[in-house]
Amino acid sequence: MALAKTGLGFPVACLANATTTIYANPATKKTYVRSLLIHNRSTVNPVTLNIHLIQNSSGSVGTASTGNRIFRLTLEAYDTYFTELAFPIIMTGTNDALVLVNTNTPTGEDLNVLLLGDLEA
Repeated sequence: MALAKTGLGFPVACLANATTTIYANPATKKTYVRSLLIHNRSTVNPVTLNIHLIQNSSGSVGTASTGNRIFRLTLEAYDTYFTELAFPIIMTGTNDALVLVNTNTPTGEDLNVLLLGDLEA
């Protein structure tokens, strides 16, 4: 298994009261997600979020549900959360995805998410 050594992209903005696909696996690739960094951009309020690992639905990104939620977290204002997985999340199907649901409703309670990992070459 050779890795492309390219990374998984730049930070993704996840707006308040929205569902955001933070990564969708490209066609004919295998993706290894090793860790993720989540930053609460709100200057005042905590933000609650859910991360879902979703298997593709006939080649399209599937739907977030409690059945595919892998964690729930509340971040205080301006807080940053970093987690490194003991074993990477491996996505193999086209449009297998990691999706973030920001459950806060006020405007401005947004998040930035950065995935760290690599693609198979």
